[in-house]
Amino acid sequence: MIDIKKASKPRMMLRFLHQTKVLSDDKFEQAMASNLVQTRPFHHADIYIQLLGWILIAAGIICLTAFNWFQLTDFNKLAIAEVALISSFIAILPVKKEHHRSIAGGIFAIVIGSFWAVFGQIYQINSSLYHFTLVWGICLLPFAIILRQQFVSIVTALLFYSTLMIYLPLHHKIFYFSSLTSVAISALFTFVLILAKRFKVPSIASPICYIFFSITLITLLGSSIEFLFRSNTTAAWLITLVSSIVGIFILIHLNEKAMMVALYIYTIFMVLLRLFSLSHLDAISLTLTMSLCAIIAIYPTYKGAIGLINYANKVNHHE
Repeated sequence: MIDIKKASKPRMMLRFLHQTKVLSDDKFEQAMASNLVQTRPFHHADIYIQLLGWILIAAGIICLTAFNWFQLTDFNKLAIAEVALISSFIAILPVKKEHHRSIAGGIFAIVIGSFWAVFGQIYQINSSLYHFTLVWGICLLPFAIILRQQFVSIVTALLFYSTLMIYLPLHHKIFYFSSLTSVAISALFTFVLILAKRFKVPSIASPICYIFFSITLITLLGSSIEFLFRSNTTAAWLITLVSSIVGIFILIHLNEKAMMVALYIYTIFMVLLRLFSLSHLDAISLTLTMSLCAIIAIYPTYKGAIGLINYANKVNHHE
C-alpha cells in the first residue's frame, strides 16, 4: 500500500520548483506525469477504461439512432443533428489539455459534416458533391481560425482542396491532360500553406504542409505513369519537368530542404524514365527498366542532393 504522505512530498517539491521558475511548464508537466505513474501505476489503465466507456456509450447512441432513423420525423432528425453539433462544440470549451482539445475539435469537425449530410438528405437537395465539401469547409473555417488546432485546420484545408479537385476537372479544363490539373491544385495548396507557416499563421505547421506535398508527389507520379503509355506527351513532359525545376528553386528559397530533396529525386527519376522508350515494353521489361533507372539514379541523386542542401544553406544562412 502506498504511503500518501511520502508520495505527496515529490509532488509538493515539483510545485515549489515550478512556482520559483526553476522548472518550465513543459518540464513540470512531464515530471508530474512521471510522478503520477510511479505513485499510481494503474493511472493509464483507468484512462483507457474511461475512454473505452465513452466510446461504447457513443456507439450505443449512434446505433440506436441509426436503427430508428427512418421512423423519425424530419424535425427529430434535424434536432438530433443540432443537439450533437452544439454538444460537441460545448465539449471543447472546458477542455484544457491540447490533445484532448484536438480530439474534441476533430469530433466537432465531423459532426458539422454530418449535420449538412442530414440536411441534404431531408430536403433532397439536387447539388453536386463539391457543394457539400464547399459548405462544410466554409462552416468549419471560422472555427479553424478561432480554435487554432492543427487537426481542424487540416480538415478545413482538405475540404477546400477536395472542392477544387471535384469542381475544376468537371467544369473547367485547365490542361489538355486532366491529371496535370490535380498536380497544379496540389502544388498550389502546398506553397500557400508553406507561406502561411513562414508568416506564422496560427495552427499552420509543418505536418499540414507535408500532407499536401505528399499529395503533390503522388499526383506527379500518377501523371508520369500515365505519360509512359502515351506517345503524344512531349509537351506535358516538358511542362512537368520545368515545373519541377522551378518548384525545387522555390523550395530552396523557402528553406524546405526535405521537400526540395524529395522533388529533386522525383525529377531525376522522371528524366531517366523519359530517356528510355517505355511505352512499347511488356510488363517484365518495364519492371527491369524502371529498376535499372532507379540504380543509375542513386549516385547523381546523392551528389545533387548534397549540392542543393549546401546551396540552400548559403541562400538561407541568415536564418
